[in-house]
Amino acid sequence: MPRPRADFALPSWQRLDSGLLVPSSVADRLVRARLPEVELPPELAAPPAPVAVVEQMPLSADQMGGAVNELDLGLEPPADLAELVGKVEPLPFETAFLLVARIAATVWQIREDVERQLALVRSFNMPNLVARLEEALQIQDGRARRYVFAEQYLTVLQRMLVEHAREATLADGATDDELRATIAAYFAAASVTSSADAHLEHAEPTPEEWLVYLVKNGSYNARPPNLNSFTRARELFVELPARLVDDVHHCPVDDWFSEDYGLNAGEQHAVGFALAGLSGALDDEAEPGDRSVVVPPFGEGPLADRVDAIAELVSAPRQWYVEEFAASDESLDAIAWERTPFLRRPFLRLADSRWLLISPRMIDSWLGEGFYYRALESAQRRGEANRFFTFFGKIVETYCLDLTRSVYSGERPVGSGRVHGEQRYGPHGGKRTSDVAIDLGPDLVLIEVVSARFATDVRVYGNPQILREALERMLFKKMGQLGRVAVAVLSGEATIPDVNRAHLEHVWPVVVTGGELMQTELLWDRIDTELPAELAAARVEPLTVLDIGDFELLLGLVAEGHHLPDMLGQKAAGLYRRLEIARWMHEELHLPVPLSQRPPILEARWEAQGQMMRNILFPDAGE
Repeated sequence: MPRPRADFALPSWQRLDSGLLVPSSVADRLVRARLPEVELPPELAAPPAPVAVVEQMPLSADQMGGAVNELDLGLEPPADLAELVGKVEPLPFETAFLLVARIAATVWQIREDVERQLALVRSFNMPNLVARLEEALQIQDGRARRYVFAEQYLTVLQRMLVEHAREATLADGATDDELRATIAAYFAAASVTSSADAHLEHAEPTPEEWLVYLVKNGSYNARPPNLNSFTRARELFVELPARLVDDVHHCPVDDWFSEDYGLNAGEQHAVGFALAGLSGALDDEAEPGDRSVVVPPFGEGPLADRVDAIAELVSAPRQWYVEEFAASDESLDAIAWERTPFLRRPFLRLADSRWLLISPRMIDSWLGEGFYYRALESAQRRGEANRFFTFFGKIVETYCLDLTRSVYSGERPVGSGRVHGEQRYGPHGGKRTSDVAIDLGPDLVLIEVVSARFATDVRVYGNPQILREALERMLFKKMGQLGRVAVAVLSGEATIPDVNRAHLEHVWPVVVTGGELMQTELLWDRIDTELPAELAAARVEPLTVLDIGDFELLLGLVAEGHHLPDMLGQKAAGLYRRLEIARWMHEELHLPVPLSQRPPILEARWEAQGQMMRNILFPDAGE
């Protein structure tokens, strides 16, 4: 059957210089399929909760929505990879890339607001597309399970443009037909991206296949608050390494940064913030035509002698991305999920010497978790990767300990929130208690922190074996440690200062992971299967699992006056045990989204970070 013609008009704002989403088919199946219909292997014999039951218990699939692709618009058959390449090859590179980048920048602020996304399309002057979208989206009371744009589809199209679009600059311009073709190519990219996970739609996937997909999707689409992730990066890579110089595994990360990149961690933060501001990435009110393109601002001032180093650190010409993507492969998994080159260098260098922000995600990541990957690259250059992993683990533990002490601050009586780091016990002090312990009288909260993150084999290729190994490091090993410490404390083998085990009524075990970890029913099926017997002992309460962003949210509630054991008990005993803590906070505590709970010390660090950057960029400006 021939494909209906995509008769789209020109985006009116595109005349420039010459202005957690899943594939819709998979999202539908998550709602329709209901995992009890999936045959589970014996090791997962406990009946899992449904993935989605409308108007019944809350489920992880409730927070997932799909973005439309060609099938939803009536374009059949959907494009395959060869057709997508064919659509992209005639497109003028810089103008087409700028169009997609500005859509991505605008959608970043409205990614879950279908009405505003549709309003964006209306501003393009594309009446036929608007009509098809209105039919496909089926908006009711301002809500829909589908969206117009997905970050992943836009990123895939950007990769295709880098690899296949014809060479052309902004000065060369673009015809109306070429701009219409760029918009049509987006929906083809959506179809190709969706096909990477077609087995979830057309086969009978195992629970492990569902789990690895949900882990990939959660990692790809996670979006922590800027204030939290940016101040955390500064603490992890500026403040704490300087404090822990006496640690046996100390790594001089700041020296490595200066040697390898020409800027230390503080200077990198200042540069990144300046560019984010100039590009409109942090401005939710900026018009599309005012976003994304910047003139590099460092030709004068204190960083003028490092202009070349800055350019190499944050930007690259087209050919660099071509070569970096070529280092992966052309599999559908790699095309759908691999975006590392864009994350490493978030600005594309244009022919006129300006820089184009690829998308807000890229500069967000560069200013947050990007510090971890740059430090790891520096360690690998020196053959110090294992040393760095150990040292970074110590840094993350210290971060969590400091954060906990900040909300249980001041002189406190025994049992009223005294915070302790790990304590030695056992023969010759060879064993240690948990990284953080909070003494709350009859309640003792034990927190084990792990800095491990998901590797590329999980995030891109979804390798189930690698996922099993990652979960062993990130969760199951730490669960075992928590169980042993809980039993040791209750038996008297281990002691926490001033904690009387005879008075303990509840021990609350908590695992905090350093990387993003989306919580779902299937993940908790695995956790429950691996739960050590010690965590089911008398007086040991249900396990809580948090990533570091969740931990910050929880401590934010403590700072507002909530009792930590009450919150742990409510979440563990209720319908939200297997779901994100943010869902519980919003739907059970009725807190408005976006959630703004955080320890007050993060606000103070944000102010200090701003002053530090002003001192770097404008040293003579004064207070």
